[in-house]
Amino acid sequence: MKIGIVGAGRIAKAHFERLVKREDVEIKGVADIIFSRAKEMAEKCGANAYSSFEELLDNEKEIDALFICTPPYNREPENLIKSAQKGIHLFIEKPPARTLIVGERLLEVFDKTGVTVSVGFLWRYSDLALKLKGYLKDKKCAMIVSRWYHTIPPIAWVRDKERAGGQVVDQSIHLVDLMRYIIGEAKTVYSQCSKGLFPEIEDFINDDASVTVITFQNGTVATLASTYSLFPNPDHGPKIEFIAKKLRLEGSLNYLKVFTPENVESFEFTDDPMEKEQSAFFTAIEKGDKGRVLSSYEDSLKTLKIVLSANISMDTGEVISL
Repeated sequence: MKIGIVGAGRIAKAHFERLVKREDVEIKGVADIIFSRAKEMAEKCGANAYSSFEELLDNEKEIDALFICTPPYNREPENLIKSAQKGIHLFIEKPPARTLIVGERLLEVFDKTGVTVSVGFLWRYSDLALKLKGYLKDKKCAMIVSRWYHTIPPIAWVRDKERAGGQVVDQSIHLVDLMRYIIGEAKTVYSQCSKGLFPEIEDFINDDASVTVITFQNGTVATLASTYSLFPNPDHGPKIEFIAKKLRLEGSLNYLKVFTPENVESFEFTDDPMEKEQSAFFTAIEKGDKGRVLSSYEDSLKTLKIVLSANISMDTGEVISL
């Protein structure tokens, strides 16, 4: 399968490392507004380098699929539309769009053209998610407690909430999506944030921390604590707990602990969810079976609506009904 990569930054490099190992994939072109980055990546696999999405589309005539690894704030909807109209399948990194208006416009085009679109919610493909679904299959979940503890992002645009959307939209969205994948649809969102701890860092225009409460349609309540106020540490990062009747499940991508009245059972995971989501995307295209994709574009917009509603709640102080 002939593919192109749009964006050559951090997340693109993670995809690239896995894509070059696949015998069923040939990378034909790499595009980045910083041409040197595109050139560096392209030279490693014998691909052509371009300084824009448009250049790649105009010059690569045999592309079957594109990996869109650019930030949503400069992800050109018109180029995505043009790609879909050419019959090019799309893997789009999270979040699926910067606004719901843009997302719904793209969804209409994707549905009309019939292309396969996968959104990069890789937690769905993890062994963690599989185990959680197994344990909670026949149980009512009472509560979810989650957090993502992090330091101030080293990437400039991520430090700017206007461009990146803030930590809930840019990072903790993975935890929100996992909640939906395991529990179902949400009903309301309420969120509050704190600011101002880092006046000495002029380009940090973001929340120091936020706490979000999500109520699900089945009655489950969830909390999400997000912060950029800490420092790199192995004990920081993401963690999520699902509480059911006499059952506590605590985990992250690399482990799961199962607490019951009888004992505590532990699992360690070494799987590669990103490789799994890539494989699911290619299989879906090859077999004409979109069901192989666990996070379709339509489904991803439901997660996007929750996190964008959290931002609205931070600004207004209101509970947002979904």
